[in-house]
Amino acid sequence: MTQEKSSEDFISVKDMRSAMDREVSTVMKAAELRIREFTKFTNAYAAGEITPTEASEKYMHYMDKWGDALPGVTAAAHNLTDDQIIADMERAMRPHASRLQTQRSRQQSGKSGTTEKD
Repeated sequence: MTQEKSSEDFISVKDMRSAMDREVSTVMKAAELRIREFTKFTNAYAAGEITPTEASEKYMHYMDKWGDALPGVTAAAHNLTDDQIIADMERAMRPHASRLQTQRSRQQSGKSGTTEKD
């Protein structure tokens, strides 16, 4: 006999919409900040206000801070379909997802306590 889940086991429509609104707001703010930072040092480099070395350092710092906009997706993403982009992202996330699955399995079996931080 299977046990049916009650409505308390699921996120409500209201909570899902609130989560979606927060996600959209966060993503838009992140894009704004990324674009502003990249534009600032690119324009400074183009105007001769910073040296090639400084521009490279700023670019490396930017990449360290922000990472790839779409993890696992190459710079040629504009030539890819949405499905290809999502597949590339999912492939890139597999190692991370495997670590999370292992952590969850340990927690569920009472063997919590991992030294790895994700």
